[in-house]
This record gives sequence, structure tokens and C-alpha cells, in this order.
Amino acid sequence: MPYFEVVDQDGNPVIGAEVILCDEGSCIPGTVEENGAEYYLFKALKGAAKAKITGVPEGYTIDPVEDPDGYTYLAEGETTITLKATKVAE
Repeated sequence: MPYFEVVDQDGNPVIGAEVILCDEGSCIPGTVEENGAEYYLFKALKGAAKAKITGVPEGYTIDPVEDPDGYTYLAEGETTITLKATKVAE
């Protein structure tokens, strides 16, 4: 089952980021939440193959991706898609 994470430029999780997870036939929304004290992953539906950030908490911007629709795809042989957001200087 694939996992999706949203991290900032320092590799820190972006808790509260909103994502869309899609498989071949449907998409579901989700919010990145803290999972215990040490890991921050969003567990996707079986077969999910792409994801995109649809919203980030205040103080972050969504990093651009090459796909014109804003999706990042699960690479062959990988188990995690990493989506990126940039923390804006305070």
C-alpha cells in the first residue's frame, strides 16, 4: 500500500497540508496528520498512484511540479510519494 508524505525544504512534515490521492478510477481528499510522536505519513488507498497538494497551512507555499495538473506520481518500485511545500521565512 503506498504512502504519501508532505515535507518542507528541511524535510520536516507539513502537518495540516491537504492532499488529493488518486488511483485509476477515483480520488479522495485527505489531511496530513501527526501519526504518533515520530512519523508523519498519509496512508493511501490500495492502488493509489498519484497525489497532489491542494492546500497548506499558513506560512507555507506549494512547490511547483512538472505535471500540468499538479500531480506527483508513485515511481515504479517505490512505496512513498513525497510532496513538497516551502516554509516561508517569518
